[in-house]
Order: sequence, then structure tokens, then C-alpha cells
Amino acid sequence: MPSNLSSADMQRSMHGAATGAATGAAKGELPAGALVQSDAGEESYLKFRLEANVPAALAVRSVQEAFLLPARQLTAMPNMPAPVLGLTNRRNQVVWVLDLAQLLGIAVFDAATVQYSILLIQVGLVQVGLAVRQIEGMVKIAADAVQSPIGQMSLALLPYLQGCALLKQGQTQEILLLLDAEAILQAPVMQNSLPA
Repeated sequence: MPSNLSSADMQRSMHGAATGAATGAAKGELPAGALVQSDAGEESYLKFRLEANVPAALAVRSVQEAFLLPARQLTAMPNMPAPVLGLTNRRNQVVWVLDLAQLLGIAVFDAATVQYSILLIQVGLVQVGLAVRQIEGMVKIAADAVQSPIGQMSLALLPYLQGCALLKQGQTQEILLLLDAEAILQAPVMQNSLPA
């Protein structure tokens, strides 16, 4: 299986099966995830982990690509804010890479990390790579299942959330943070620190 997932691949995977997603991720392959035929009022999200116990997702329409990036292919830049991991070259374009969990005040990558899972997001002409702990695949969420995060999440997270949803998988359920790609690109670290 390829080690990256483009927008076209993500759309094709909507008809895939959920089985094997976790197994594939363990082997370093990014799972296509499990989705059924698109229904009205549902949106496709790419699910990932900010930390082992913090699941989150971004709307597929904002994600250009998901791929694995060896740490040696990331160039650290001096005098940058802590969430800025550095620069990488992706398809002949220089891309800034941010530690998404650190940007959101949740956690920090271990300095000994040898490989990053990257979500390449784009809003307008701006592209940024977001390093996350693990990419799990795609899920569909009905519009009426999205709840307001106010009163449920920390105030620091609120500017970056579209909402949250209760995701049931078998006998377990968890609260999925639905992140707003545009809000992430409006974060102070993006506005004040990174060159255009």
C-alpha cells in the first residue's frame, strides 16, 4: 500500500471497509478508513489522534494529502515558536510543518521522534503540514450529530473547533474534536511567525 493518501485516494476510499485500518496504521501504512455511500447531511472527516486519548478530525475537503515524513526530512528553523517543527519539501514545494497538539496546548512531540504522520491542509493558497500522533482513517458524521464545544472543551481549544461529536465504535464511544482548518491557519503562530 502507498505511504500517502491524496484527496482523490481519500474520496475513492469512501467505499472501503473499516477492517484492517488499525492494522495498516501499525505497519506504517495510512488506512483508507471505512465509509459508506455518501448520504445527504453527512460530511467526510479524516480522523487522527492528537494524543492516545484525544481523537480529532478535519473535514476531508481541507486535507490535500496525508503522508509519513521521516524526521530527517524536516529542517528545523532557528528562533521559531515551539509548535513550528520546521520545513520540508513536498512535491517541489516548501511546506511549514507544525506540531498540531502543541499548537492546541494538548501535548508535545518527543524529541526522539523518528517519523511524523502529516496532514497537508490547504485553505485558499496557504498550505501547511500538521504533524499528528496517528492517522486512523475516514469517518462520516451527520450534520445533526455535531454539537457545540462550548462548555465541553477548554477555552483555549474553542477557537480551533467547529464542534464535537460522539463517535461510537463497537462497545466504545469517544468524543471526537472536529477541528477547523481555517482557524488553525489563523492561529497567532501562523500570523506572527511564519513568512508568507
